[in-house]
Amino acid sequence: MPAWNSLHLQGNLAYLEREKAEIETFDLYLYHTLNAPHLRGQIVFEYGGLANYVKDWSGLTVLDIGSGRSSLPRWLAAKGAQVTAFEYPDQVERPPEGLFDRINRLVQRRSPELAVAFGNMLDLPMPDNSFDVVTSFSVIEHLDTNLPDLRYVPYPEQKRRAVRTLQEMARVTKPGGLVYLTSECCRFEKAQVDSWERAYYYKAGPDRDLKEPRFSSAWPVDEIPEIFHRTLESAGCRLVGANGLIPSMLDGRPEAASFRGPHFSGFALLARKEG
Repeated sequence: MPAWNSLHLQGNLAYLEREKAEIETFDLYLYHTLNAPHLRGQIVFEYGGLANYVKDWSGLTVLDIGSGRSSLPRWLAAKGAQVTAFEYPDQVERPPEGLFDRINRLVQRRSPELAVAFGNMLDLPMPDNSFDVVTSFSVIEHLDTNLPDLRYVPYPEQKRRAVRTLQEMARVTKPGGLVYLTSECCRFEKAQVDSWERAYYYKAGPDRDLKEPRFSSAWPVDEIPEIFHRTLESAGCRLVGANGLIPSMLDGRPEAASFRGPHFSGFALLARKEG
């Protein structure tokens, strides 16, 4: 890819055809999410970007934060990684059940079982320097919701929790290891619609006195460098490759727009811990 640190741009998808073809054959969940037309290739960008950079997973220790219903951790395990799926004790997104899950398990029969750990990503219960790769796919934007009571979290506190989460991700990554994270961003001052609005996790929206944006579950695109890049740099990490995340590209053009609306996009962050 031209840059692993980037907004979700439609032009990136052409670089990820090999990765998509490999991942989508693993099970029904991955095939569906990588090919869902309404997602506009966002999951291809998120999962494929990591697979594009890491070619060999054999023997790598991986911590995936907030695995939820995704079966990508099982794909990583099938590729030879030793994977720990980390979840909040009372999961908001639960793994699929019933016939879909039974079929998926049958298709995944060659996949090793995952280790599972529970806790809060603000205080990971793992020692320093534990994992070769620490991942989190479209989870950190949900810091707008307090758990377990599902209250809305005011934006200044969201930022504080995001910084803490990134510091924790860096802490448990081995020197020379990778932090890979994807999330959502928005140009809130322009956004008029969010097709995902009804799926927000919190049950009561922000008090109008807070004067916060109508929409949520995304980060202000212009603040990504401050919140994400600088926090990881302060924690001893460096972005991998060129920084292709250009906030000004999120201006309503279809190239950068996600399924949520013309002023929403996804983004990816790939950093290596020095030492």
